[in-house]
Amino acid sequence: MVTKMLDSRFVQHLNFPDGGEIIMGKKFTKSWRLRNSGIMPWPSATQLVYAGGDVLGSQKAYALEIPKSGLLLGAEIDVSVDLVTPDRPGRFVSYWHLMAPTGQKFGQKIWVIIQVISKPEQLNQIGDFESEQGQRMKESNRGACTASQICKQMY
Repeated sequence: MVTKMLDSRFVQHLNFPDGGEIIMGKKFTKSWRLRNSGIMPWPSATQLVYAGGDVLGSQKAYALEIPKSGLLLGAEIDVSVDLVTPDRPGRFVSYWHLMAPTGQKFGQKIWVIIQVISKPEQLNQIGDFESEQGQRMKESNRGACTASQICKQMY
């Protein structure tokens, strides 16, 4: 089956847990770890593309830094998107998908779920991505990947 030749599986959120609270109009970066679960390497020009839900930034595609030989079977990669919270409170969800250079989307969709609030004093103790829990998540993942595994912004 052609659609399973290229495949991905979500491994973990690297920062900012689902449903975390964040202030209106704030810039933030959401990062995930994915695994190549297909039967062939991901091409070097694979991108992470916006796939629906709420638009939380102006950029709709991010190039992945994958070696020319591709991302090997079973290998993991950390991917990130730069986003901005809306200028109104509420719950927002943005979906993202991998896309091969041929335009074929593949693997599991990934997402970010945020609860936007209007004032800093409304943040709860565990919701802000700069909270103690968020800091522990960042520290536990520090040094877990090489430079070739980090998303870069596509211009």
